Amino acid sequence: MTALHIVLWILAILVIAAATVVAALGVRRDRPVAGLVPVVPIALGLLLALLGVRIPSHSPVLEALLALVIAAAGVVAGSPLTMLILRRTAPAADAGRGASENAGIRADSDRVRATGAASPGGTADAGGSAGAGIGVPDETLRPSSASDAPPPREVLRGGGVIGYLERFAIIGSIALGHIEVLAAVIAIKGLGRFNDLDSSAARERFIIGTLVSMIWAGSCAALILVTGLIPKLG
Repeated sequence: MTALHIVLWILAILVIAAATVVAALGVRRDRPVAGLVPVVPIALGLLLALLGVRIPSHSPVLEALLALVIAAAGVVAGSPLTMLILRRTAPAADAGRGASENAGIRADSDRVRATGAASPGGTADAGGSAGAGIGVPDETLRPSSASDAPPPREVLRGGGVIGYLERFAIIGSIALGHIEVLAAVIAIKGLGRFNDLDSSAARERFIIGTLVSMIWAGSCAALILVTGLIPKLG
């Protein structure tokens, strides 16, 4: 292994590590666009690997470090990437709300929306019919404006921590050749979130976030596989 090869390996490690730090800072500062930074070196590495470009290395230390920083990028950068996609696909009323308090998403229950649609005035008497009660002020029977509507409730709380664990499990299982673990991860996540998925908006955003997270983690695990780092480390 020549000095040039060593420099290229160290450069790859430093670039991916720096990109991972940028992504982590993006999460802390609520700048999810920072998650796009690690996409560049990971995508470039996959492209070079698929084209058959190989840089010789006989240093287990460099190979271990490269595998670790790729895995770290897969775990850390998945969070801002998922946040970015979810915000880009968020409803217009929720697009400018920023990050939620508990790393969840905001969505109204279908039952709440159905009740609101059935009661234009926003009120109902004890029998359940809107405006049928006696002594109800006239102003309460008027349709409320969109600005008066309560904000969507937060669902899928704790999604940030769950996402980190999910991507860690995905990268580890793929890199080590135990793809069957993916089925368990998906099943655990789906069953654990079942009660939160009571609205079509929550289900849609749950699917989008899960797919983005899994695709990113799978891409990083694929880069570790195609570069042959795991077999060499073993």
